[in-house]
Amino acid sequence: MPDTPDVARRGLSRRRLMFDMALATGAAGILGANLAAGRVAAAPSKLAPGDIGYQTTPKGGQRCELCVNWQPPSSCKTVAGPISPTGWCGLFVRKR
Repeated sequence: MPDTPDVARRGLSRRRLMFDMALATGAAGILGANLAAGRVAAAPSKLAPGDIGYQTTPKGGQRCELCVNWQPPSSCKTVAGPISPTGWCGLFVRKR
């Protein structure tokens, strides 16, 4: 009896190998698309003013219009809602 390759003895064939590779590639594509969609859905939102101690008055020389997160005329990159330029919160970081 002629020697058969190790692959044939294990019941593997080129057709089976190609099918398994196509299946794995498709599964990886679906998984990747779902992960990407999940990252978009899990993007952080702005914080509520009460959660970080926002106040409409400055704290010493610190006020929103001097902060790196300030977005004129009345917005913030990290705090939700209308923000006073003379307000202050616990996330204050002075612009350089």
